[in-house]
Amino acid sequence: RIVLEKYRKGFYLHSHRKEYKEHLKQTQDLLKDVMNNYNVYVSYSGGKDSTVLTHLALQVDPNISVWHWDYGDNEVISNLKGLGAQNIFIDKRQGEDARTNHTTGYQQFFKTVKENKKRYNWDLGLIGVRQEESNTRKNKYTQFIQEGNCYPLLKWTYEDIWAYIVTN
Repeated sequence: RIVLEKYRKGFYLHSHRKEYKEHLKQTQDLLKDVMNNYNVYVSYSGGKDSTVLTHLALQVDPNISVWHWDYGDNEVISNLKGLGAQNIFIDKRQGEDARTNHTTGYQQFFKTVKENKKRYNWDLGLIGVRQEESNTRKNKYTQFIQEGNCYPLLKWTYEDIWAYIVTN
C-alpha cells in the first residue's frame, strides 16, 4: 500500500499515455471477441494481474464464470466478490504438498483445469500472464490464444497493471 501511494501519481499519468490506452483497447476488443465466440472462464489467483483481468472480463460479461484454485485464503474470495463476480467456482488444493511443492502443485493445478473444462463445458481459459514477467514467459507465451487459453494481458507492462488499478 505504501508503494502504491508513493507512485500513484506516476501510474495515473501513465494511464493517459498512448501505449497504455492501446493496450487497454486491444485487451477489451480481444475479450469481447473471445467471449462472443467461446465459452470462457477467468482463472483468478487473487494477484494483481488476475484481479485486473477479472475486472476487465466482468465489464464485458458480469455473469462470466470465475474459477479460483483455493489457497485457503478467505480474503481472496472476499476480494473476488468485491469485484462483482457472481459465478464463482472454487477448487481446493488437496494436501499440504500441493501448497508447498511447486511441481506437485502445478501438476494438480493443470489436472484440475482439464477436469473443469470438461465438467463445465469451458472452451477457453482467460489467464493473467504477462510476457514482461520473465524470459521464460516471453518465450513460452507468444500468442494471445494458445493451448486452450487466452492471455489478454500478454503485452501489458507492470506500469499498465498499476495504472489500471489506480484508475479503476
